[in-house]
Amino acid sequence: MKIVEDMEKWDILKAAMLEKGYVPYSWQYSLNQEEGLHIWFYKRNSDLLKRVEIVTHKQAIADDIKKCDW
Repeated sequence: MKIVEDMEKWDILKAAMLEKGYVPYSWQYSLNQEEGLHIWFYKRNSDLLKRVEIVTHKQAIADDIKKCDW
C-alpha cells in the first residue's frame, strides 16, 4: 500500500505505473473517510496478478486517476 498525498509524488508514481502497464480496477472507501480513498491497480497482460494499492485523501489525485488514459 502506498499513501499518496502529494501531487508531485503521484505524478512520478503514475508515470512508472503507466510505463509498466498498470490500470485501475477497484475503488473503495472515499476521500472524506478516515481510511481515505483506496484504489487498486493491476498489471495488464501479466501471467501473475501484480497489484498496487494507492491510498489518498486528495481530490486532485482522485480526479487525475479518473481522467488519465490508462
